Amino acid sequence: MDIRILGPIRLHGRVWTATHLKPRSLVALLLLYANKPVSRDRMIEFLWDDDCPAEARQTLTIYISRAKRAFERAIAGARITSTSAGYSLEVDTDRVDYHRFRALVAQSEATDDPAESARQLERAVALWEDGHPLGESKTSYARRMRDDLIGSELIPAYRALFDAKLATGDHDYVLRELPAIREERPHDEHLAGQYMRALHAAGRTRDIPDFHRAFTQRYTAEHHREPESTFRKLHDDLVAGGPQVTDTPPGPALADLPRDTPYFIGREDALRRLDEATARPDALVAIDGPPGVGKTALIARWVRSRMDRFPDGLLYKDFHGFSAAAPLDPTHVMTDFLRQHKISGGDAPEEKAVLLRQLTSRKRLIVVLDNVSDAEHAKPLLAAMNQCPVIISSRQSLTSLALSDNAYLINIQPLDDQRRIELLRTRLGARVTDDPAAASVIAALTDGFPLVLLIAGEHVAAKPSVSLRDLATQLRERILDAGGSPDRTPRTVFSWSIANLDEPERRLFDLLGVHPLPTFSGSVVAAINGADRASTDHSVDRLLSAQLLQQEGADHYRIHDLLHVLAAERATQHTEHDEARRRMVDWYVLSAVAARHQTTPDDNDVPELAATSSVVPARFTDDKTALDWFTHERPNLMEIIRLAARTGLSAQLWRLSAAIYEPIRRLGYLHEALEASRLGISAAEAAGDVEGQAGSINNLGRIFELLHDDAEAIRQYERAHDLFVSIGHVYGQAVCQHNIATLALKSGRLGDADRHFRRSLTLFERDEGKPWAIAKVHHRLGDLSVQLGNLDEAGVQYHLALGLAKQIGDTGGAATTVTALARLHLGIEQFATAVEYGTKALPMHEQVRNRAGTAATLLVLAEARLGLEGGGTVEAEAAAGIFHDLQDQHGRADALEILGRCHSSAGAHERAAAVWQECAELLASIDAERARRVSGWVRAAQARVARTVPAPRGPTPLDDTAEPTRPLPR
Repeated sequence: MDIRILGPIRLHGRVWTATHLKPRSLVALLLLYANKPVSRDRMIEFLWDDDCPAEARQTLTIYISRAKRAFERAIAGARITSTSAGYSLEVDTDRVDYHRFRALVAQSEATDDPAESARQLERAVALWEDGHPLGESKTSYARRMRDDLIGSELIPAYRALFDAKLATGDHDYVLRELPAIREERPHDEHLAGQYMRALHAAGRTRDIPDFHRAFTQRYTAEHHREPESTFRKLHDDLVAGGPQVTDTPPGPALADLPRDTPYFIGREDALRRLDEATARPDALVAIDGPPGVGKTALIARWVRSRMDRFPDGLLYKDFHGFSAAAPLDPTHVMTDFLRQHKISGGDAPEEKAVLLRQLTSRKRLIVVLDNVSDAEHAKPLLAAMNQCPVIISSRQSLTSLALSDNAYLINIQPLDDQRRIELLRTRLGARVTDDPAAASVIAALTDGFPLVLLIAGEHVAAKPSVSLRDLATQLRERILDAGGSPDRTPRTVFSWSIANLDEPERRLFDLLGVHPLPTFSGSVVAAINGADRASTDHSVDRLLSAQLLQQEGADHYRIHDLLHVLAAERATQHTEHDEARRRMVDWYVLSAVAARHQTTPDDNDVPELAATSSVVPARFTDDKTALDWFTHERPNLMEIIRLAARTGLSAQLWRLSAAIYEPIRRLGYLHEALEASRLGISAAEAAGDVEGQAGSINNLGRIFELLHDDAEAIRQYERAHDLFVSIGHVYGQAVCQHNIATLALKSGRLGDADRHFRRSLTLFERDEGKPWAIAKVHHRLGDLSVQLGNLDEAGVQYHLALGLAKQIGDTGGAATTVTALARLHLGIEQFATAVEYGTKALPMHEQVRNRAGTAATLLVLAEARLGLEGGGTVEAEAAAGIFHDLQDQHGRADALEILGRCHSSAGAHERAAAVWQECAELLASIDAERARRVSGWVRAAQARVARTVPAPRGPTPLDDTAEPTRPLPR
């Protein structure tokens, strides 16, 4: 060891004074948490009390820089690195005395030989001879940390050392060394008891009453109560010549408890809750969680750091509820616990329970019943140990114990993203820092299960010459089978839970693997299960109880990613795999069609799917619930479309693509709508369905139009039109005529637009008069009239469209037309009327989740408020934000242009220049002429900023060519 932090920092045997006190203190703190990130906030609290500087973070950075320079120069191979979580000092912990101390204590706990344990503990406590950790730091936070380390680590080590010395007969050592420790802990009953035992063993029993009396008086004065009855009983037994030291309470007995892992990360809340729960002397704490989540590691960490609270020791047993071994019989566990305390007798379980109740009622100990198969597995012991704290853990939900035994419940779930990386960094050090992207991939593969993280970490650590990126790729293919031995792979550990399921639940778990994503609704689970909802719900409840499924909402569930991978593998081997998959796809198709019927009142439903399975689709009562469903299920819908494409379910695919097109487009996911339409076209072609093919091609054209690729849009519209003509589909021809007319209007070919619109209107009226579609045409004829300068006719057409939309309850169509009316009045500078219409349109767009319509309305409102009162900034900024989210560069450029005008109107020319500069950069690749014009406004605004006399307020143009009163045409 060449690094000592127990006392003043010593490097290579010499006190380190190479830098100032605060940088040295930071090094001590980082060494205490070696290879783990320490947050900046903790560092600041550690360095300063009330004298914290105003620029604390900046000052901290300076101190870190000094510490890094000095320490890395002094210690070869050490590195102080910065991460998003804080700072970390990477070093071999075997070189640091504090971490060597912890390793020696762990070695002492692992041996059953008291003499060997004493040797290890003597070496451990000797490392503290130079002083305590963080000894140079004087802040209140540092003092608290120092006291906590002494209380939770040094004092328990001394207790264990004195117990080991007494067990080997070396009472002289205890009498010689213990008084100095008692000076720091004068009210510690355990240390006082050890001293009395040493006096007794040394033949000085006559001195025990005086020692006991003096200790009791000091303890009572401090705590306002007498010591525990066990302390008095120990005194009485020793004075009366009762049991010798080997027969007295055994104290901490940690040999059976799993070792505390050096890679324990997080779980602060769970540790705190354990502290709270065990404050009651008869507390029952039930800890449950999925396999491999770290329940046992949590218990080991908590018990080992709190043994000072339980001077009479620990009763621990792994019940093997989920393992390769057979579960333990509770009666045999009772026998083992009694044998540990040298209690015999009681052949019947009831007699053993009485003896165990007598034992635990008079001792201050902690009982851990780990890895039980369920609550019933441990019930016989719980009844016998209701006078001392008991911790019980299981993969199975233990919620029933809250009702039957007033248990305090703690559920443990996988680590979050930050903690996953922290654990990997703790295990792998600089390799994680050097390639954070690859580390993030590995962390994601583990799904946050600490067991799998450690297995992955060991896999990586065993291959130091292979890059982290290559190992990440390798683990992607074999994460379930990673690990040193077949019985400790993630696959094996998870399979123990699956094996404990009854057949219906095991079957459902396997079949859930057909679902492409790990989140799903209860309704689709019933379809996959091929059973009624009641029996499916029963099986789902059993999977929830087994922690193999999590509930995220009223009817929404999630299976952890790794468990989902395992289920998917098992599903491929299941005889019902293909049928379950088809039922699932059918359910999504039928549900999406039902939802579309509520959200799109166009009287042109998706053609019915011929029933291939008996499933009950979702039902929707209104457009809101349907839109909520599309919003929530969108990722699943896209994955189902891709799955259908891979598996040749063509009839389902194109119908599902057609059903989701309008809602997904309205929600703003144009690229997903584009992918779905392309796959729908291919599927309709494969199915030989011309109507499906033509409809999907038309949808594709509309998406290209929204993506501002008008050339490709017109090509798809004409292609779809020809197919509709070939099958005599009048409605489809009318839709294509309408869409072709819209593009002609957009490009300024007003005569062509008028002709196609009239043709579309005629076809719609011939096809049984579709009010939804006819309203769309009237709306576009209103747009055409605006272009022709016939504003009265535009108003007539818009109101015809609005009347039809209201008649059929088409809120989305009505919203679009109200926005057009607002824009019409804006054009004739009737700003108040424009604001009135825009204000009405805004909540209508929001109701139907039309984000593009919302943004367009905000733009109209921004311009109207600018003309009316010199405002509009809020609306323009909101519109720009929405267009950014939608990845609509044209719309964002319009919004930025208007936002700049709002700033200019308010005299904020510097802001106007910045906004227009961003606008010009956006336009550079899509409209060079417009970009040049906007750049001119930037220069004019910058010139105004440079003037010493402020320019007059108002919407006055910057010069005779700048700042038009309307957005420039694209």
